Amino acid sequence: MHNQTNSAGRRQERAGRRRGGVSIVWLVLGAGGMIVATIGAVTVGWTLGGGEQEEAGPLFHKVAQGVFVYDISSGGQVESANNIEFRCEVKSQGSGGTQIIEVVPEGTVVTPGDFLVKLDSSRIQTDLDKQRLTINTARARVIQAQNNYDTAVIALKEYTEGTYKQDEQTILSSIFVAEEDLSRAQEYLRFSKRLAAKGYVTSQQLRADEFAVENARNNLATAKTQLTVLQQYTKEKNTKQFAADIASAKAILEAETNADDLEKEKLKEIQSQIDKCTIRSTHAGKVVHANRSSRRGGSEVVIEPGTVVREHQVLIRLPDPKNMQVKAKVNEAHIRLIHENMSVSIKIDALPDADFHGEISRVNPYPEPGSWYGGGVKEFAVFVTIIRPEGGFQDDQELKTGMTAQISIHVDVQQDVLQIPVQAVNDNDGELYCVVRGESDWQYRKITLGLTNSKTVIVQGLKVDEMVAMNPDRYLDKIDLPKISAEDKKKFATRSKRPRSKSKVAIRGGGPNSAEMLKRMDKNSDGRLSMDELPAGMRSRFAEIDSNGDQMIDAGELAAAMENMKRSGGEGRRRGGNNAKQRLGAG
Repeated sequence: MHNQTNSAGRRQERAGRRRGGVSIVWLVLGAGGMIVATIGAVTVGWTLGGGEQEEAGPLFHKVAQGVFVYDISSGGQVESANNIEFRCEVKSQGSGGTQIIEVVPEGTVVTPGDFLVKLDSSRIQTDLDKQRLTINTARARVIQAQNNYDTAVIALKEYTEGTYKQDEQTILSSIFVAEEDLSRAQEYLRFSKRLAAKGYVTSQQLRADEFAVENARNNLATAKTQLTVLQQYTKEKNTKQFAADIASAKAILEAETNADDLEKEKLKEIQSQIDKCTIRSTHAGKVVHANRSSRRGGSEVVIEPGTVVREHQVLIRLPDPKNMQVKAKVNEAHIRLIHENMSVSIKIDALPDADFHGEISRVNPYPEPGSWYGGGVKEFAVFVTIIRPEGGFQDDQELKTGMTAQISIHVDVQQDVLQIPVQAVNDNDGELYCVVRGESDWQYRKITLGLTNSKTVIVQGLKVDEMVAMNPDRYLDKIDLPKISAEDKKKFATRSKRPRSKSKVAIRGGGPNSAEMLKRMDKNSDGRLSMDELPAGMRSRFAEIDSNGDQMIDAGELAAAMENMKRSGGEGRRRGGNNAKQRLGAG
């Protein structure tokens, strides 16, 4: 009796310690993801050994062997895979944009030529008036430049065919006169010399006749020199100067002409901008405004009168209803498992009774821009083409852009494997175990885990139809937890660091402690986390972590979610920095 009392006391003491914060061991993942598995929890109300009846609810689960479906789930939006887009083609001035004056209501059915959007053109109209004045000034400069060029061409022709020939003839005439004067002077000098020999002419008169001959000879030489200068130097100099004047005038004319052409093109561009302020449809379809939400969840851009839009911004879309797709975002921990042509199941929130199917058409190679509260978690866009059945969808299954969708990407399926919910897994200083309900007692059962899908986990160490507790920490006072020696802990830690293949079942230890995280965030100390208790970075993943859908996150669900992030993101951890806590957004 004394031994029984001591044993019960030790169990109660251990149970008290464990309730302070249950440490869930990291689940071994071959690949991360949210999985759909069809294993039902058993609602049990029973009495063991005449004791008090347990509270009603899904407290126990019957171990089952069956198909383990390995899916990656994510949320997204329906959109057209082939949109006709109408953009703002009005150029922005500085950092500003263009204001919407009028826009066709969303949902309007349009045909080619129908009005879509009118943008403010008042600023552009002012620019048009100014440009017309600029063109008049430019045209006047072209006329003046043309006149200068024509004048330069005439000046060259005037010189070569007029002035030069006139100067040349004048000099030639001067040469002819000088030659005649020289001949006459020489004749007078000869006559004077004969008279002087007879004594009829004085020596002074003879010297005068000799001077006249020299003067006539000098005049002739001067005239010939003038002719040489004119023909060899002056003509070439003046010809080159006039040619340079022509080239300069031509260059100025071309420059002014080009400037005039540019101003005319600018006028055409301004006129084109005014025309682009009115956008009309080029195809038939149903109008969808290209509204966009900010990363904080509010409306960042709403296409309506008064909204200022930038150049090249999409304003209107005409989706193709026969070619629809889902754009979803997948956590970086799972993206390496996803590739094109994978089969996908799709549920549309607005059409809960319809099941859609599709396949992955594209996986973006780079992550999407992060949000201010994302905690550094990276997500990649995945595009899923919705396969249209022959004959099309039924009338009550009409797909519209913007509908919320949930996708399940089918990654892997394993047949005939033993599996239990993740909530049934607990740890004892690094050793995984379950609490098993026997026929007349409670049992501590050591287990090893395989792949997990955040809802169920493949397990070894249990048998089919055994009943395991869904919240084992509540039954710690009914079992004896074996004490784990320091040597076993060391072996476990060493074993957890060894490389593991995808298919090998192993136990993982270390890493962030989910129990400590739960205790730190559990404001009301009820052992579970509500949406309000989560940090902002984790709230967007609440539905993903809450695998049983009870709107609360327990220690097992938190541990499984952290393990999914950590296991599938192993490659990222080797590069440094992105641990499971960061991916969950817990900080």
